[in-house]
Amino acid sequence: GDHPLTTGFTATVNPVSPTLAPSETVVVKVLVTPPDSFAGRQRVNVNAFHQNGFAGGVTLEVTKGV
Repeated sequence: GDHPLTTGFTATVNPVSPTLAPSETVVVKVLVTPPDSFAGRQRVNVNAFHQNGFAGGVTLEVTKGV
């Protein structure tokens, strides 16, 4: 909410809201698609949260026409 995607970018997450038991893992796929007119590099933060708050995250870099 505090750092929305740049206008025209879309993101899909699969699974959308995974539920994990202690010590369990799950693969989450994130696809960030830039608008057709985009050329360059754009960093995108992907964060995970649990019932008590922030769990961790990664920064992805979207590149197109570079």
